[in-house]
Amino acid sequence: MMIKLIASDLDETLLGPGSRVVKENLRAIKKCQELGIKFVPATGRDFYSLRQTLEELGQADQAGQYTICYNGGAVFENKGPRLISFTEMDGDLVEEIFKRGQELGLGMHIYTEDQVYGYQLTQEEIEPRPGRLRGFARRGLNGLAGQRSSLCQDSLRRY
Repeated sequence: MMIKLIASDLDETLLGPGSRVVKENLRAIKKCQELGIKFVPATGRDFYSLRQTLEELGQADQAGQYTICYNGGAVFENKGPRLISFTEMDGDLVEEIFKRGQELGLGMHIYTEDQVYGYQLTQEEIEPRPGRLRGFARRGLNGLAGQRSSLCQDSLRRY
């Protein structure tokens, strides 16, 4: 049976210092592609924070090339990009999880199609992701998972 696709995590796996693709990994990916094996980056990050990595891989804005984001919650074709699949959580469940996380004093990440929101993130969670952060605009859960809630207005920060 021939291998048709290889998916790899990015941070601390495919990427090395400076969030750059390690040269040995890039050579191995190119060899696989020459053999007809598709390489698909897979990450917990959002698609729009991956531009540099996709350019290094020669996959930026390419038809027939794909990226798995949000730990499998979204799949994009890199051309455009075009969202192929997005798994959304029920709004009531999001609110229940968020309330419980607040009660326990947990830091939380909440992902939408094109944004990352954080609640009580540590400096360690913020700093190692250059290019991922989109600013510190305060937002509530409005618009997350189709939900309209005043539960956490001014509680979340958009990254």
